[in-house]
Order: sequence, then structure tokens, then C-alpha cells
Amino acid sequence: MSLSKLFLRTILLLVGAVLFVTAVHAQFRAGIQGTVTDSTGAIVKGAKITVTSQETGASQEAITNDEGFYSVSHLGPGLYTINASLTGFKTKIIKDVQVAAEEMGGVNLILDAGAVTEQITVNGDTIPALQTEDGSISGTISEQQVQELPQFRGDPFELLRLTPGVFGLGARSSNGNAANLPNYAGTGGSIFGIFQTENSVQVSAGGQRVDANGYEVDGVSSNSQRHGGATVLTPNSESVKEVKVEVSPYSAENGHNAGAIVKTITQNGTNSPHGSFGFRLHSPGLNATQRWCGPTCTPSKDNARDNILSRDYFGSVGAPILKNKVFAFFSFDHMRTSGTNRNQNWVETPQFVSSLPSGSIAAKLFAAKGSGFTNQTVLPSTCAILGVNDTNFCRDVSGGVDIGSPTGSAGTIVPNPTCPAGLPNCLSTGGGLDGVPDLQHIEYSGKPDSINATQFNGRLDYNATSKDTVSFVIFRSPFLKSFLPGGWVDGRQYNTFNSDAQHDVATLLWTRTINPTMI
Repeated sequence: MSLSKLFLRTILLLVGAVLFVTAVHAQFRAGIQGTVTDSTGAIVKGAKITVTSQETGASQEAITNDEGFYSVSHLGPGLYTINASLTGFKTKIIKDVQVAAEEMGGVNLILDAGAVTEQITVNGDTIPALQTEDGSISGTISEQQVQELPQFRGDPFELLRLTPGVFGLGARSSNGNAANLPNYAGTGGSIFGIFQTENSVQVSAGGQRVDANGYEVDGVSSNSQRHGGATVLTPNSESVKEVKVEVSPYSAENGHNAGAIVKTITQNGTNSPHGSFGFRLHSPGLNATQRWCGPTCTPSKDNARDNILSRDYFGSVGAPILKNKVFAFFSFDHMRTSGTNRNQNWVETPQFVSSLPSGSIAAKLFAAKGSGFTNQTVLPSTCAILGVNDTNFCRDVSGGVDIGSPTGSAGTIVPNPTCPAGLPNCLSTGGGLDGVPDLQHIEYSGKPDSINATQFNGRLDYNATSKDTVSFVIFRSPFLKSFLPGGWVDGRQYNTFNSDAQHDVATLLWTRTINPTMI
């Protein structure tokens, strides 16, 4: 290998290492710190503090300094056991100490005089949960809250507005789309739940605009490169362990955002096998029908009912591959929506289509596959309902209304008729009224947005040594959608658009602990 190639590869490896260290440093910011004293209140120096995860068995150690202070950082959320020992004192063990995501907790310890072989065990639920280590405004959305509180199509970021300092309505328009906050012109909130390509959750933190919010998943930025305040990855609820929302003030590493800093920690496997499964159903049969649709509307059973059928299956499984060493976790969320809403429109009659000149452009358009409507029902059709009351231009006939007849030939221009006095904008009837129905009022099944999407999530954790941890996280989201472009086409079958997309995210994290406060 030439020296130039060796040099280039060395530079690339160094750059990659710097990028990985930057990402890993941001992976877990939670920790435990405090002061160790004896029963008289005197400082205890040199005590050995061991913090062990009850989920994976991974542990870190620290020694109290001259002020009796200790600190163990870079912990993931979960339950921990704290062990404090020093010759001349009884060993102190505190179990079930809850560590919240990305938050430093304070645990002060009191050691009693005695033999180190003697143990005093207490439960961590006696420790106050109030965060007193700094004056920041923040909140944590726990795993239990994510699992039990309602969210639109399983989007856990719908819960951000529950945290201190964050405002949001979670409002939806009549078609289910997110209602944006004032003065926001970005992508908007989630319409397709966790499958939203760019999810700009409509919340304001500390009075800042939505655009000022930032997002991280396992310490890696998931911010959109195009729209501020939007994330390109919305994890499914089964994959979320905790969400930490910071409002103010921020540490230097988060100084690039002025709004909420949303930090999501994903689920991991543990020494205890665990799993879950759930099902959400949104069914037309459970929705009420409002049959009154206005004084000029023809009543229909579907005038004012949500007819979208949505089925959402989700679940997870986690287990150890090698106890205290290798852990695996997998989750999925599959959503399928379908159904139709009944719409009304004026359309051409079969008699009008059959009267078109053979080979004409109009005849070719109506002969195209999919030019018809689905589940069509003919409604009462009169000129009065159409809104044309002059019998010179519209007449009620059997099967619809007569508004004229085809005339002219290909390549010729048919001039507008000479309008009688007092009718400056009269209508053209082509070859004249011929008694054949040209238009009819119909009701048909419109095809709303339909979705067939699945999000797969996997995580593998390896405690290589007492100082090295390797994690690999992947999200994969195939997304199929069929829809009618809003507003500018009718409900003909060939106007349905189909899109096929896939979102993939993968993260490889390696953490090496140099000491309890540095990696």
C-alpha cells in the first residue's frame, strides 16, 4: 500500500472516530451524584461507590473526593442499585434508584460505623423524586405515559405538550390533519402518525416558534435539514423508553436551538425477557352519523360521518442473548387505513357519452379505463338543483337534464351564440336542446387517503468490557399510500395517485468510559 493511500485512510479513520465520539458523548447524559457523610455529618473521603444497572448488570465505579463528593454519569434511564463501602463503615446498598432520561439525579449517602461486611439495604423509592441538581426547566415523558396516554396514530411526540414550559393544543382539522400554530409555515404536524416524513410537532417552548425546536434519538440529531423544528424520525411508542424535554437553560452542546430540545431514548433488551402486543381500531361502525347536511343538501347516511377504517397492530420483544453481556430488542407498528366517504357531483350521462363523435378527444377520454365512479347512485337531477332556471338553456328530461347537444366537427370552431337582450352571459347549447339527458346528479364513493405502512425497530447492545459498550439501533419504515390530490380532481378512478416510500435510519454507537465523568 502506498504512503499516500495509508495517510488518506488514517485521516478518514480519525475523522470517523471524532464523529463517533461526538455522537456517543451525546447518547446518555443522565447520572447520579451526591455527597457521602457519616452519622455525625462528617465528610467521608475515599468511599467506593458502585452504580449497577438492574436491567443489564452493567456497573460503574467512583471514589469520593476530599469533599466527600462522587459522580457517575452517562447512564441510561432505568432502575439502578447504589453500593457504598469503606473500611470502618457498614456497606450501604440502595436499590431501585430511578434514573430519568438525560437528567442528573442527586443521591446523598450516610454511612454508619461498623464492619464493612455488615450491610444496610434501603429502597430507592424513599428518595425524593424532585430534581434539585440544577435550575433548568425540563420534563420527562416516562415509558408508562407513552404506553398509556392517547396519541394520534401512535405518535409519542403528541405528549410533548404535557411537559413544563411547553404549550400546544394538539388540535386537528375536520379531515384529521394537524392544525398548525399561528405564524407557522413549515411541514406541519403529524398526519400519518409515526410515518410522517417530516414531523413538525405543533408545540411552543418558552414562547419560541415551532421552528426553534430540536430533536435527538439516542443522542443523534434527527432534525430535518430543510424545515426547522421538524424531525425525520418519529419512533413508535413500543420503541420509546423515555423522552426528555429541555426548555431552559441549555448546556453548551444544545445551544443551537432556542425552543424545546426533545431527546428520545429507545428501548433496549434486559436480563429479563419481556414483550408486549397491542391493537388500535378506528371503525366507521363506532362513529355517529349526522344526517342533516344543510337546507340545500340531499340527505345521505354518509354526509357527516367519519368512514375511515384504521387498524393498527404493534408489539415488542426484548431478551438477553448472553446474560449481562449481549441484549436484543425488537419492536414493530403496522398501520393500515381504508374506507370511503360518499361524495356528490354533477357528471355526464351514458347517453351523452354515446353521442360523442367517434375518435374525438372527448370520446377517447371517456373511454379510458377508470373514467367512471365507484358505487355510483343517481340522485334527483333537475335544472333547479343545478342552478340554471332559464328553459332556453336547461330542461328537465328523464334521466337528468338536457343542456344541449354536440355539434361541429374536428378542427372547426363553434362560435358562441348571440345572446338575447338582457342576457350578456348566456350559455351555449351547442347543437341545441335535443331532449337527451346530458348531466345527472350522482352520489359516489370517493377514495380518501389510504395507507399501508410498517415501522420496524431493532436494537442490539453489547457490554464488551466494564468500560466499553457498543449499541446498534435501526429503524425501517416502508410506506405505501394511495390518494386523490385535493381540490383539483374529481373522484374518477383514474385520478387516484399511488406513492411508495421507505425511511431508513441506522446508528452505531461505541461508548468507552475513561472515568465516571469522562468518556
